[in-house]
Amino acid sequence: MDLKTNLRRNANSSFQIAEGKAVVMLAVNSNIFTLNEIGTVIWELLEHPMTVGELVKGAQAKFPEDDPEIVREDIREFIKECLKEQLLIQED
Repeated sequence: MDLKTNLRRNANSSFQIAEGKAVVMLAVNSNIFTLNEIGTVIWELLEHPMTVGELVKGAQAKFPEDDPEIVREDIREFIKECLKEQLLIQED
């Protein structure tokens, strides 16, 4: 997956912010996921489809004091896990 990869939320998911964290439910299997701080930021950024590069820029703007490489790696890991769980959809 490169920085130009387009992502969007799975249309079969719903979410709510509780105590600063996104709680996401996938309707297909009723699985519930509680996202950490960076996951919540990414989920909010994905209100509309975006590229991985746009997500990285948006997250780095929210965490300017953090090492950019660590933020990028956290985002990649989050995206990888969300694709596996079908919370996010990769668009061509």
